Amino acid sequence: MISNIGITKRAHISRRKFDTIFDCFVADITSLQTSKIAHVNRNTSDRYFRLMQRQSVSSSNILSIGYDEKSNTLEIEFHSGGIYQYFNVPKNVFEGLMSASSHGQYFDQNIKKAGYSYQQVA
Repeated sequence: MISNIGITKRAHISRRKFDTIFDCFVADITSLQTSKIAHVNRNTSDRYFRLMQRQSVSSSNILSIGYDEKSNTLEIEFHSGGIYQYFNVPKNVFEGLMSASSHGQYFDQNIKKAGYSYQQVA
């Protein structure tokens, strides 16, 4: 299970429901099915699925990248299997990462070494 990242307080769902939604997302279960499994309405599961959507990138280190503008949360999935969320990342940093000729180098120089707080979520 993942540790609390502050999202459950905003959405007013229990930690258990959040973990269920996350597990369903990782297992590639649809949002509609997830809402039934987690006993939440469809809008709630949709909100979390949107937060966690990532776009595949061509990189030897990074598999996919996602960004939530409302919370300024950057989510990166690495080829090693780890998924990390970086907090309070400005949109221009995300845009720079997506347009960089080397996603891995940009990540290292502008996110990792910049000291953004982060949390491993999978």
